[in-house]
Amino acid sequence: MYDRCAAAIRSFDRLPNGTFGPIQRHGGVHYGDILFEMNDRSFLNTPHNDVMRIINDKNQLKKNAKFINAKEYYRRK
Repeated sequence: MYDRCAAAIRSFDRLPNGTFGPIQRHGGVHYGDILFEMNDRSFLNTPHNDVMRIINDKNQLKKNAKFINAKEYYRRK
């Protein structure tokens, strides 16, 4: 089902101190949801490897992420 663009939530890791991270604590993001936008940049046609590079960019401190469910993601594509 995945098209190798954007990034889907497959699991949540706990932080080193054992607590949940901010996305999981939020409660509105679920397994299978897709990160389709970050800092007003759309990932609808961005290759997964590029999305992961952006997510892991330590020079970018503010990361405003937007998620949607997979059905809505593919409807928008």
